[in-house]
Amino acid sequence: MKKKSKKKIDMKIKLPKGAKFQINPPPELFGAMPISAALHSAPGGGKTTMMYNILTKYQDAGLCDRVIMVTPTYGSNRGMMDMLGVDEKDVFSPMDKKAPSKIVKIVEEERDQFVKDLYELEKYEEYQELCGQMGFLAAKRKVYGDDQEKTIDGNDIYENSNLGIVPKPKTRYQNATGGRPNVWCIYDDCISSPIFEKNQSFNSLCIQCRHVGCMPYRKGKPQWTGGLGLSQLFLLHAIRSERGGLPALVRKNLYQFIIINNTASDKEMQMLQEACSGRVKKEEFYALYDQANQDPHDSFVIDFLANDQQPSMFRRNL
Repeated sequence: MKKKSKKKIDMKIKLPKGAKFQINPPPELFGAMPISAALHSAPGGGKTTMMYNILTKYQDAGLCDRVIMVTPTYGSNRGMMDMLGVDEKDVFSPMDKKAPSKIVKIVEEERDQFVKDLYELEKYEEYQELCGQMGFLAAKRKVYGDDQEKTIDGNDIYENSNLGIVPKPKTRYQNATGGRPNVWCIYDDCISSPIFEKNQSFNSLCIQCRHVGCMPYRKGKPQWTGGLGLSQLFLLHAIRSERGGLPALVRKNLYQFIIINNTASDKEMQMLQEACSGRVKKEEFYALYDQANQDPHDSFVIDFLANDQQPSMFRRNL
């Protein structure tokens, strides 16, 4: 009796298949989203200016829809905040230990609205398909019913239609991600504040920022997968601090570092070098740092999520 030959097992690592939502930013931006970046400079060294430039570039690209601020200095930067479209209700104090849970709630509310928008778009697609089969009025009644209180964008369907023609509903945001909200959170002047000091909810938010606002999964539909995510910028005088600095757990989960105006200490540069040691040799790292800092206001940018569109994970300025 012949023995059955065992099937050879393929031990190669394979990426899981299936639909997923993926943002591909323009090559001049960072390699992936969401962002989680530390912006470091001495006081008055250009952190706020760098933050403003990053946000406006992403707004211009349709990848920044709502900005949340955690800062005690909102009032003194009010002019810039207005230019960035920051709403006062989206500003939290770093003294508020509950701020992380409030930020998560904002992202989840954006998710809930986006889910409603997607359902309205699906109903509209069904309506359009039926229009060719039974006419506008019959299709409208079939999909939306005869209830006069049914609305689209807050207006009565029948008042906004002509003989059953229904206007196409719109998502809350008209952006580069098909209406999927892109929410950002900026932490400024938070060192030595309760939000940084032994705050478990803050650590969890920073580590799980890619998964915040999880969508209700629907197979084969990329917009219904993953989480909305939360992009984060941490504006810091020091990457490390004796008390109330950016927690080590958060530092280890950063995707980008930006050293502005050549102001990092030797210890901070050593920490950055060690973080990059698996990708670039020590001597090459410091050579790249020196190359990036040619002029007084230059910045050394490290993007751990750089993709094939970017020539390198290291940049001089943005």
